Amino acid sequence: MDCTGSMTKYIQGAKDYFGLHNDFKSYLYNNVPAKGGGDTPEDVLGGLDEAITKMTWKNDYRIILHVCDAPPRSSLYQLI
Repeated sequence: MDCTGSMTKYIQGAKDYFGLHNDFKSYLYNNVPAKGGGDTPEDVLGGLDEAITKMTWKNDYRIILHVCDAPPRSSLYQLI
């Protein structure tokens, strides 16, 4: 991580994020069930769109952790 003065607001955002670790873990355990599957490829862009535009964010700085086990749907985003 770049820790120079110009990164102050981003460093604070990261601190806020990790300070909310227990909230995040609780949210995952209570609201994110594993279901379905076998329908590769994944709708990666749709998921990112939902996270960015439909979630309620508490801070101006946002971090998205993208975890997947399949390539995105569009061949435009896949290395062949």
